[in-house]
Amino acid sequence: MERVFVKNHLCLWIVVVVVVLFLVKELEGCLEKEKLGLLDLKTFLISNSTSKYNNLTSWDKSDVDCCSWERVKCNHTTGHVMDLLLGGVTIPTNTTYLWIFNFSYFLPFNHLVHLDLSANYFDGWVEIEGLCGMKNLQELDLSRNGMSGYFPQCLRNLTSLRVLDLSSNNFVGNIPSFIISLKSLEYLSLFDTNFDGIFSFSSLNNHSKLEVFLLSPKTNNLYVETEESPSWHPTFQLKVLQLRNCFLNSKRDGTFPTFLLYQHELQLLDLSHNKLSGNFPSWILENNTKLETLYLMNNSFTGTLELPTFKHGLLDLQISNNKIGGQLQEDIGKIFPNLYYVNLSKNSFEGILPSSIGEMQTIRTLDLSNNNFSGELSSHLISNLTSLRLLRLSHNSFHGLVPLLSNLTRLNWLYLNNNSFSGVIEDGVSNNSSLFSLDISNNMLSGRIPRWIGRFTKLSVLSLSKNRLQGEIPNELCNLISLSYLDLSENNLSDFLPYCFKNFKYMKFLYLQKNALQGNIPYAFSQLTKLTSLDLRDNNFFGNIPQWINRLSKLRVLLLAGNKLTGPIPIYVCELEHVRIMDLSHNWINETIPPCIKNISFKMVEFQTTAVGGRAVQNDNDSKDKIQYYGNTATSYIFLVDDIWFTPGNTFDIFYNSSLSLNHPIADEYMISYEIVEIEFRTKSYYLSYKGNNLNLMTGLDLSSNNLSGSIPPEIGELRDIKALNLSHNRFSGSIPGTFPNLINIESLDLSYNNLSGALPQNLTNLYSLAIFNVSYNKFSGRVPTTMQFANFDENNYRGNSDLCGSVINITCNHTSIFPPASTTQHQTAIDMESFYWSCVASYVTVVIGLAVILWVNSHWCRVWFRYVDLCIFYCFSRCFKNVFH
Repeated sequence: MERVFVKNHLCLWIVVVVVVLFLVKELEGCLEKEKLGLLDLKTFLISNSTSKYNNLTSWDKSDVDCCSWERVKCNHTTGHVMDLLLGGVTIPTNTTYLWIFNFSYFLPFNHLVHLDLSANYFDGWVEIEGLCGMKNLQELDLSRNGMSGYFPQCLRNLTSLRVLDLSSNNFVGNIPSFIISLKSLEYLSLFDTNFDGIFSFSSLNNHSKLEVFLLSPKTNNLYVETEESPSWHPTFQLKVLQLRNCFLNSKRDGTFPTFLLYQHELQLLDLSHNKLSGNFPSWILENNTKLETLYLMNNSFTGTLELPTFKHGLLDLQISNNKIGGQLQEDIGKIFPNLYYVNLSKNSFEGILPSSIGEMQTIRTLDLSNNNFSGELSSHLISNLTSLRLLRLSHNSFHGLVPLLSNLTRLNWLYLNNNSFSGVIEDGVSNNSSLFSLDISNNMLSGRIPRWIGRFTKLSVLSLSKNRLQGEIPNELCNLISLSYLDLSENNLSDFLPYCFKNFKYMKFLYLQKNALQGNIPYAFSQLTKLTSLDLRDNNFFGNIPQWINRLSKLRVLLLAGNKLTGPIPIYVCELEHVRIMDLSHNWINETIPPCIKNISFKMVEFQTTAVGGRAVQNDNDSKDKIQYYGNTATSYIFLVDDIWFTPGNTFDIFYNSSLSLNHPIADEYMISYEIVEIEFRTKSYYLSYKGNNLNLMTGLDLSSNNLSGSIPPEIGELRDIKALNLSHNRFSGSIPGTFPNLINIESLDLSYNNLSGALPQNLTNLYSLAIFNVSYNKFSGRVPTTMQFANFDENNYRGNSDLCGSVINITCNHTSIFPPASTTQHQTAIDMESFYWSCVASYVTVVIGLAVILWVNSHWCRVWFRYVDLCIFYCFSRCFKNVFH
């Protein structure tokens, strides 16, 4: 009995000891080996961070329990580190900084389940075995880095992976084949990568757990086929599918994926930018009652927009830039009552807007631009859309009065441009202090600019150009102190500019051209120190170019042509060193060109890019309405006026729950619209419009049609980046400076109608980009260049220079004509037309007076003359009588 008691007592003590050891283990937290591994990892990460801010302050070796450290989660039973959430831990101050990640630091953590290394800006990896040995890893996020090269094949060992996010990297080559063997995948993101080649979507057929698949290459070298096996039926039911910009089914003329017929759980579908053809697939909406987001932009769908037969819960509909036509169904607002975002722009829709649109009371953006909609725009139709933030109806055929929008108190962006609205603005847009951007340009609006426009104190963009507005610019306009873009051009505005223009401290773009404004260029402009573009062309401004012009130090475009400006070009103009386009033509400017003109850069835009992240601005010069997600690079547009970004009404996390903060393309903001500046400049003998990328690349100087004299300063030859130079119709003398062959980027050079002399420099043939060259009506002599691009020029480029010779102008250099003398003389000689007309008049008067004197002195000749006149009258009358009656 005693032995049994001792035995039981001993067992009890053993249990107690085990429990105590377990509790001690609980108190200690993580394993010492993994704690040391974390400290080594911290040292490595901090050493590669360019930021002074340390995200890992709690990782302290004096703290026993590393499981309590930030970004670390442990299994409290075993003490093993299970989760490492190291997204954005390096926080580089310079986003072009990339570094190599050493995965050997993960060797101590072979029990990891969740690993987030996103947004750390590392370029590649070494010792990849540290990652490939994590057999228990279920979620891996490597997104938003700068990782390049081929993806390591050893990741095929991670057979437990449910989540794999490789988005926003620079991986190259084919999509990794080992993905086919990762059959546990539920979430796979490959959007914003550089993968290329051909990818068969049916290769994922055995991924029965797959719920989310995202693929959107940055390049145009990936081809995705879904119809290689038309009979295949997927074993998965997708919730999210994105196949953007991947030449979907290009081998079958852009056939819409038929496997989607078997998908009934879709919540988000994005097949944009694929050139898909055929009728609009309305059955997608019919088959997927849970669908919240549908993106089919930039394809070639035709037919009509057929709606489901039931009330649908769709939140976001973007089908712009297709060929869908017909009228919108009258009950569209009843079928989609919950829509937040609608973009039907750049299609062929027509007819009047359905009245049921007024029932979309949750709608925030409505873009129907670039269609054929017509009719009057009823205020009642949109007065109930109280959640509306953006309304774009531009480039349609709406007419009548501009609708009252007083109920739309949340409206921020209103675009009604390029329609046929008429009447006075007072009868249209009403008091709405929330507007940021208002564009009613290119309509038929009349009357004056209303004074109540000064109530829109939040306006940043205002365009009333190309209408029939008249009268003065009201002082109340100056209340809009937030304006950065103002365009009142091509109206009938008159009088002096108000002095209160000095209030526009944030003004970047000011366009007042083609009106009847007068007075000196107001001193108030000197306060607009942020001004980037100033266009005052074709008005009645007079006086000198102001000396304070140098205060506008950020100017890129200065257009003062077609006014009555006098005096010299002030040397202060030379301090505008960032100007790319300058037009002072068709004024009365005199004296000489200051040699300091070389201080102006006339340089093209140097694009600024970031390695990862940032907003992507569309490079398409003609598009204003395309959607762009966050991309891997961002272009800095100096001439970007306004860009509009939104977060969709649905959040992506609802579609898939993860322990990681995944890089979702739909959860991020996206750009639904942007406005870019358009500039007119005369080059290559025509006025051309430049905008977007073309404007960024254009440089030019136009001083033509003035009274400039003296020699052309040789310093102009130092403007190496200039593309267009026009000095015609002045009084320049001397020769072409020997520095002109340095204008290596010039495309258009016009020196015509001056008093220039001497020989044409033969080394002008080194200007390989030169397409337009005109030296007509000067006093040049010698041989005309005939090699390189000068072989394409003819006598039209050299008219009015009697001492030039060469084969291209059909004059040999011994002054013997190639063609008969009469014909050659006709093409060689420069005729002063004014002298010719006066000579004709003088000759006529002399002959008439001489004839009168002869007839008055000699009576015989007088009788003969009048007898001859009688015979002519009789003869002409008889002939006319005969022709009429016979």
